[in-house]
Amino acid sequence: MLAYIVRRVLYAIPILVGVNLITFLLFFVVNTPDDMARMQLGAKRVTPEAIEKWKTERGYNTTLPAGAFDLKRYPAIQDWLKRVAGQDKHIAITD
Repeated sequence: MLAYIVRRVLYAIPILVGVNLITFLLFFVVNTPDDMARMQLGAKRVTPEAIEKWKTERGYNTTLPAGAFDLKRYPAIQDWLKRVAGQDKHIAITD
């Protein structure tokens, strides 16, 4: 039974990585980082410098394979990691 559970967990890892990559690539087929910057900045005449600054702040200036696993893009995961590490100020940790 333990071997079955271990095997299922090991099969889940490449599936989760594959789903992450497919979702990431499909997201960038629909929206380029430049388009997202223009939508977020809310201006029709945005300077290229403002677009580059926005992409750098949010981690969109990396290559696609490296950016797929960049945690700056996933605020929910960042919050979860803070809670796990006990660094979240909103959660009271008691003994």
